[in-house]
Formats: sequence, structure tokens, C-alpha cells
Amino acid sequence: MENFTKFLAVAIIATLCFSACEISGDGPCADYIVYGKVIDKQTKEPVEGVRVSFFLHDKLPPPEYDGWSDSNGEFKAYSHYTINSMQSVNKNTVQIYFYCEGVEGNLYKDAMTWANFANVTLTSENHTNKNHKGYYSLNIGEIELEKID
Repeated sequence: MENFTKFLAVAIIATLCFSACEISGDGPCADYIVYGKVIDKQTKEPVEGVRVSFFLHDKLPPPEYDGWSDSNGEFKAYSHYTINSMQSVNKNTVQIYFYCEGVEGNLYKDAMTWANFANVTLTSENHTNKNHKGYYSLNIGEIELEKID
């Protein structure tokens, strides 16, 4: 039931984002997706319960479309940008944050990495929103987390 609730929340937010894209007048939009795996830097074991986000949480409230690492350390998170702002303002590069407060025992330091979408192909999809052009999906690989001393 928890997975269904998360799915429903993501679907509602995605719908709102797509609607905002259509009425914003900022041009075509797309979803930007990152996926990968978080592991312990020393043991190389997967780390479960890490929140993965495109947003710095002390600046913005936590968005509902953050990803969480599962028992295999695997995660998937996304955000929604106008293609123009991603290409011109961000130069196709965004920061991805890893928040470890959800990890049992709070053993790891938070982390950050960069995701560059410059060489990622847009995957188009049929959508009711004429401005939504599809999605960019990027495997950012393994993210090694350091334990708190």
C-alpha cells in the first residue's frame, strides 16, 4: 500500500507540473531523471533509505518526487524543467543531493554530485500536454557514502 501511495503522489505532482508547463509560456518542458545506486564507501554494500533529490532541502521544502534508495541501494528521482532553462541557465548540469537522515542509525554523511544531461537523448512520448516533450534519463552510477566518524 505504501508503494501505491508514493506512486499516486508522484502521479498527482507530475500532472500539476505538466499543467504548469502548458500554461507557463516558458516553452517546451521535459522530465529529467537520474538513477543509480548508493553504496557504503568502505564495504561497497548497498545503503537503503537514502533520499535522492534535485533540490537542496534547507532552501526548499522536500518535493514529493524525490527518490529513495531501496534494499539494493538502487534509486530513481526526477524533476521537471523547461528545456530552455536546463540548456541555457543550467548548461544541462544539475546538482543531485543524497540525504541520509532516513538511513537506520543515521550512519552516513549527506552527499552531493553533479549530473550532466548534455549527451542524453530526449525520449519522446505521447502526452496530452503539447509542451511536454518527453524525458531525459541518466544513470549516474554508484554513489559512495562515507560513514560519520
